[in-house]
Amino acid sequence: MIRLQYFSQAVPTTTIRDIKEVLVSARRKNKEMDITGVLVSGGSIFLQILEGPEQSVLSLYLKILQDKRHTDVEIMRVTPIIDRLFDDWSMAFVESTPLEFQQIMEVKSAYFALGEPQEFLTAMHGLINVLRGQEKSIGASR
Repeated sequence: MIRLQYFSQAVPTTTIRDIKEVLVSARRKNKEMDITGVLVSGGSIFLQILEGPEQSVLSLYLKILQDKRHTDVEIMRVTPIIDRLFDDWSMAFVESTPLEFQQIMEVKSAYFALGEPQEFLTAMHGLINVLRGQEKSIGASR
């Protein structure tokens, strides 16, 4: 199994309705492909984390690259994993507040500035704690 994390930039015409359509489709297809993860939207930035069998995740990522609702797709990390961080969610969704968005950008900065696996993992766990604390209010789907 692998975990793939990327950032992208929403195109100006992307609406919350577009995002909801993506989520409905992703939740159905991800269950079929044994993929779990989260999509975080903050301002016009997306952070998505996908976990699952390598072939399934990479195949999905190739489809994501073709999606015209976002641009500037930038992979942060692809990591082999044994355990999932998002094992309960076929695809959770969080629309970030400014404070949460700041934490997302700290995760990105921790990876690109430090490049240290432990620092990045610490920042990632902080984000997961925020997400798990909001599990009832976000669009989490099992």
